Amino acid sequence: MPAKTYSNYLVGGVLFVLLFILLAGLIFLPNRFITSTTTYASGDRVSQLNAQIDQLSRVSQRSGLMRKQTTTPDTLKNIIFQRKTLLLDQARRDPQAFLNNTLSPSVRSRLLSDVKPLLEKETIIRGVIKIVHIDYADKKRSGQLYTIQSNSSSYTLRSAKIKFADFARKQVTVKGFMLGNEMVVQDVQALAAAPVSPATPIGDQKTIVMLVNFTTKQQEPVTTNQVRGIVFSNPSSVNAFYKENSFNQTSFSGDVVGWYTLADDGASCEDSYISWADQADARATAQGINLSTYQRKVYAMLVPRDCPWGGLADLAISPSRAWILAEAYLLDKPIYAHELGHNLGMNHAASRDCKPYQISNTCLDTEYGDLYDVMSAANLYHVNGPHKVQMGWVPETRVQTVTQNGTYIISSLETNRNTIQVLRVMSPGTSRVYYVEFRQSYGYDELIPSEATRGILIHLWMGQLYESTKLIDTTPGSPQGFQDASLQDGFDFSDPENHITIKQISHTITTATIQVTIIPLSISPTPTITPTPACQVKCDVNGDGVENLTDGPFATSCWGKKGNLGNCVNADIDCNGQVNVVDIQKFTFTCPQIFIQPTAVAFPSPTVAPTKTP
Repeated sequence: MPAKTYSNYLVGGVLFVLLFILLAGLIFLPNRFITSTTTYASGDRVSQLNAQIDQLSRVSQRSGLMRKQTTTPDTLKNIIFQRKTLLLDQARRDPQAFLNNTLSPSVRSRLLSDVKPLLEKETIIRGVIKIVHIDYADKKRSGQLYTIQSNSSSYTLRSAKIKFADFARKQVTVKGFMLGNEMVVQDVQALAAAPVSPATPIGDQKTIVMLVNFTTKQQEPVTTNQVRGIVFSNPSSVNAFYKENSFNQTSFSGDVVGWYTLADDGASCEDSYISWADQADARATAQGINLSTYQRKVYAMLVPRDCPWGGLADLAISPSRAWILAEAYLLDKPIYAHELGHNLGMNHAASRDCKPYQISNTCLDTEYGDLYDVMSAANLYHVNGPHKVQMGWVPETRVQTVTQNGTYIISSLETNRNTIQVLRVMSPGTSRVYYVEFRQSYGYDELIPSEATRGILIHLWMGQLYESTKLIDTTPGSPQGFQDASLQDGFDFSDPENHITIKQISHTITTATIQVTIIPLSISPTPTITPTPACQVKCDVNGDGVENLTDGPFATSCWGKKGNLGNCVNADIDCNGQVNVVDIQKFTFTCPQIFIQPTAVAFPSPTVAPTKTP
């Protein structure tokens, strides 16, 4: 062998040994880091993994190994996979950290094609931004995601700075980094095209329900016939429910298919809900089903591991998607009706608790607080008045807008009559709009609690597309909470800030008679009341055996009528600093059942809120 050739082999051998030692050291370092018991913030770990990927790819490139191989070494692939998991978590929780940790184009270019799907990709997408409403499985929380529909795929949008609600249902161009079905957005631009129309709730909604399980959880706890019955065909189905609610203006028809068994990718439902739906669509299409003929697609899934979400749904758009993500809900009619209600355009039926007052500027809103609407409760009750107005089921010809004093009659919300069914009460220039309805035990409301049928229910709703309705508790201080939120004959609801009073005069089994008093703000006297303790209530109003500051609010709402109400006729009931005939009139009107037991206590003004919130 020639000396030169031998020398070349020797040098090559030495370089190979050195390269092997270097690679071994680099490979060992990531493994030691990955298995370390040291706790890092996810951002630190992603940065560390980025550095290791950079080093390994550089070494492999210099050695020529990457040019000779078609697959990435397992050690490097494992690092990239772990990085993807952490980066997806950053996309959800800290989008800016995600952007800070993206790999440079030079690093991505050095990696082989078999790991490219595990890396983020800089991209520009044109499509429509949709709102996806999240209903958590604990039925206590909700949330919203924003997605973009582009061709046949959808991506969840994330950003620390951009307010996607401003672009909902609009045609946009979005620029950012995509990883899996997540897209972290750097910029969004609305296009000149008109916004996509909201969902059309009128007419038949052709719907397909796909039953989906996974290779690691292949049980089939329900049949297609069972699901078909509860959604479409049974006498008490979701279809029958919406036909009754809408006075036969909205119905659901369609098909139930599956089970489709998908590969378990090991990801959480938060990471993969879109991917799972896309795979189910592909399975249905492969069976010859034309999905474009369906307005609504529902994915009833036996998810492979715990998922915090019970259901999700596109809000107010067509075509739409909805997900049922808890095994316990696979045959739950209220859940299907709730998620499909989101598809139609309804948000949640919330409640507003302002106790000890009926309404003020310091209240607590509860997302699922309206007990009498399927868009809140787990009961299959009719949707409330503002929701029926929003859907067009109660047309404007059956809604009376009230802006001045008068007496009005409304018919029960459940029946289809050519009469007024909803009052929309507002004072010009004010910030609150009240919807007044009357409910009776009829049809799907047959089992509604009797407290709800004794009188009118009042909701706040400003008429915004994505806004929740809010049930008002007209009986604050009652131990029954919102279960007896309705008014009774002879009782009133008062909004002192906006000078609106709504009084129930009487009711029958079909109608309620209501008196509305509105003092326009332009002629209202300037209040002289201050929130200092000035009102003297001379009785144990709440019946707890003690005369103290807690008695005042009960006097104004009359829930102390079971206590010793005493000489309240000699009290400053309206808190204007004077005891006069107005106090006597207000007290005898509001609290008709009393007897005397004098004692004086002071309480703060019930009409003045301590702080103002939006």
